[in-house]
Amino acid sequence: MVLGHKTCYSHFGEDQIVSFLFGEQKTAGLYFDVGCYHPSLFSNTYLFYERGWRGILVDANPFMINLCHEERPEDVALNRAIGGENGMATLYKFNDWGSSNTIDANFRDNIVQSQKVEVTETVDVEMITLKSLFETHSEGREIDFLNIDIENVDYDALSGNDWQIFRPKVIAIEDLGFRLNQPENSSIHMFLSARGYRMEARAVYTSIYVADEARASLNV
Repeated sequence: MVLGHKTCYSHFGEDQIVSFLFGEQKTAGLYFDVGCYHPSLFSNTYLFYERGWRGILVDANPFMINLCHEERPEDVALNRAIGGENGMATLYKFNDWGSSNTIDANFRDNIVQSQKVEVTETVDVEMITLKSLFETHSEGREIDFLNIDIENVDYDALSGNDWQIFRPKVIAIEDLGFRLNQPENSSIHMFLSARGYRMEARAVYTSIYVADEARASLNV
């Protein structure tokens, strides 16, 4: 969609917020898109791909990763789940295009009950931590932007990083439990706040944080 003559691919305008933080003139950068879903539909990173940024797309759904290989050939696309430890996980699929496909059994049950749908397929998928992902694919470069949207496993993903070594400048993360009047009730918010990140924006279900040490170089 177009917001005031500006292209937006995100569901709730997250990419325009992140674009403001970095400045539209930034034409090169490194992103990690965890739970990327589709290469462009509802994507928080496709706008930056168009501008010349490159990065790593990660999704547990092999169908979507195949689309990413086709439509974003200059990115690295990985069929992986991200969690608190390395191992294996089961992806519960409602359909190939399901945005609520998840590796979390409780979230699966909530979707089945609330949306009156059924799991149509289960897929075994390798699960790795953010630390493992960054160690393999950051190649010593600064991480500009980390996007996380993995259907109720977002906190687990955060717990699997070494935050003293790998510190993305900007993080956008789905946080369904966050409330502006009670931020202390969000485990995600408290986790990131304790590790030197400050919340800069909220886009419906997505919280956007900036690392303390990156603030001087960004529009905050």
